[in-house]
Amino acid sequence: MSHRLAGAACIGLPCRFGDQAGRCKRLESALPQVRIAALLFVLLLSVPVDGSRGDTKTVIALSRDAFGAALLDYLEGEQVPDLVLEVQGGQPGPAMHPEWFFRDFERWEWWDRELLPLIERGPVLDLGAGAGRASLYLQERGLRVAAVDASPGAVEVCRRRGVADVRLGDVNAPPADLPWAGVLLLCGNLGLGGSWQGSRRLLARLAELVTPGAVLVGDSVTPDGAPEVALRIRYRNLVTAWWRQYNIPAAQMAALVDGTGWKIDRHLEDGEDHAVLLRRT
Repeated sequence: MSHRLAGAACIGLPCRFGDQAGRCKRLESALPQVRIAALLFVLLLSVPVDGSRGDTKTVIALSRDAFGAALLDYLEGEQVPDLVLEVQGGQPGPAMHPEWFFRDFERWEWWDRELLPLIERGPVLDLGAGAGRASLYLQERGLRVAAVDASPGAVEVCRRRGVADVRLGDVNAPPADLPWAGVLLLCGNLGLGGSWQGSRRLLARLAELVTPGAVLVGDSVTPDGAPEVALRIRYRNLVTAWWRQYNIPAAQMAALVDGTGWKIDRHLEDGEDHAVLLRRT
């Protein structure tokens, strides 16, 4: 199983939780401005398996925030047990450990280390920021960055780690308040449109929100089977809702991007993993 599939997505799902009731209370006190929204909405992250629209603005309910819970556990130095990634109709397997999302630049995948330095101007929109690794890297280079994640726990982790602009939100409803010069869809988040058309819609929407010449860095994995899968994560006594992930075959990347307002500037491949630098046409 690819680490991209095993990780699912930085945006808010590859993870776990512990002490559900206690952690929810701490999250509520730490995030008063989003508490009500987080409790009212259900998990999305892409296209829910129930078939509802992918552009619905939704975030993860605290009671299902396995990803954010695991990130918080790791940040606070607690023991983090293994996570389980379940594939609808398939066999469960291991999900990525939270440690991966806290790595510094020198320990990133080589394609991230090659492509992210090419982002030279902001503001940058980091969709599915996870623990904020890419946001912090760009922020330290002097760029303005907005980190967006559907996980209340991930949002709290980003804040604690020093990301200046962190927002609770859905990747499929990107914010339009700034003229974005860069966009990140890392850790497989390029496929969080949930389907071929959903991924194209997301790219087209982002093209409407960016400045001329803006760049987008994203990655995906060439799947062994069908590109569209339904996934969920188990961590301790928490389980996410099912969500749809679209793993983009490398050979289909050009066709996926065509007509969305972007062109491929760089396309790097490493076995089943591949990453792109797109430029606004």
